[in-house]
Amino acid sequence: MLRRQSGEGDSLFEAESVCFGDAAALGLAPPVGPTYTAGMKLDLGRLRHAAAIGVIAGSSGLIGCETRSALPTTSPPSASSSTASPAWPASPAKFTAVPSASATAPAVAPGASGADAPQIDALFRKFELGLPPAATLSEQNGVSMESCDGRERGGATYTHLAALGTKVPVRGDADLPALVPWARHANACLRQIAIEAILRRIPYDRNALSAPGMHTPDDHHFHDIMVSLKAHLDDKRVSYRAAVFADLFLGVTERDFATIMRGSWTEVIDKKNFQDLVEVEADQLRVTSKHTFDDAKHADTTWTTKIDRVTVNDRGQFVVTGVWNVESNDKGYRGSKVQPSQFVYTFWPVAPGLVWFKNGVHAYWTKLARTKA
Repeated sequence: MLRRQSGEGDSLFEAESVCFGDAAALGLAPPVGPTYTAGMKLDLGRLRHAAAIGVIAGSSGLIGCETRSALPTTSPPSASSSTASPAWPASPAKFTAVPSASATAPAVAPGASGADAPQIDALFRKFELGLPPAATLSEQNGVSMESCDGRERGGATYTHLAALGTKVPVRGDADLPALVPWARHANACLRQIAIEAILRRIPYDRNALSAPGMHTPDDHHFHDIMVSLKAHLDDKRVSYRAAVFADLFLGVTERDFATIMRGSWTEVIDKKNFQDLVEVEADQLRVTSKHTFDDAKHADTTWTTKIDRVTVNDRGQFVVTGVWNVESNDKGYRGSKVQPSQFVYTFWPVAPGLVWFKNGVHAYWTKLARTKA
């Protein structure tokens, strides 16, 4: 959002868009409507009083700017509920909830979780109409989500969304299932708020969190949070309807491996030189590292593994160990058997037709989409 201006040092940046907040309070420049003007220079030395925000102190240069139009000043109607909800501030940031274009789990209707938490649904229905404005300087600044609903404008800072998560009226563990439909909502900001509210109630290492994965329903980070939530609810013997975790594959067993995994899978990539292709058969598994461009000099390498056994670990991941491996390529090379198998493959189903794949014990997760059953 901000570009360092050459030769100006660490304390001077030029905004390429517009920035949140009260310009008079920051002592920077007269505001134009509720925003700053694009291209204005910001002296971080005048923001030292906000060092507690962390992301705007020192040389990080993140002060929560993005391209935005003037915010509307109308307030949404109050939700009808017998349960009191927080007062709605003026001038909420408007956005429209639209279906996500990404492959995500189907939305679960609010109220269908089995939890008796009308106060939670009432608050999120207000959030659907628009988010209340940031209440503090800290909430106005920081790393921003550029868009809540997939459109060009209408995002929010993560500090603002985290603060809204603390305002969700969760009375106890029995209310947590009511948050899951909102964590799977089409609107990314609502999902982030719901996730923040969930994380306040369950055991989870916040150092393991990563955005945007934590609020992306088909990402392994989001899935890991759902696994932890379900484990917490089961440990506390909190009842919930099966629809809450529908299509998340949270209860897989070894017997489900063939049904879920058999077929061909392709790594979902943007710009990479290689792409993983995975084929799972009854007793064999092939992993090919394929060039994404024509390369006459170098071959595409395939490792074929004879499957020995499939287990499911405590995170609901299929762990495949082999009897042997054989390396080959598309230019005719075939190596000798490596026995016992030198690789352990892990598959983590997160949605119909989508799994995350770990190519070896210490590899990173890669996303695979089914191409052929």
